[in-house]
Amino acid sequence: MNNINKCIVCGQHNPNGIMVREKYICPACEDKIVALTVDHPDYNIIKESLKQIWISSDTEGLDMTLDS
Repeated sequence: MNNINKCIVCGQHNPNGIMVREKYICPACEDKIVALTVDHPDYNIIKESLKQIWISSDTEGLDMTLDS
């Protein structure tokens, strides 16, 4: 299955949603993010998922291998 519409938060495939820096967020997770508060139990999980948007884009094109 095509990973283009695979949500970075929940991993589900959905034909609708938004793209942020070439990462897809499904409508259900978008709604969750908009309504999310810091004290919500899912806050840290969603925050860590959203980090993928910047981590993968910031390291794209860099050689991340370690020299021995």
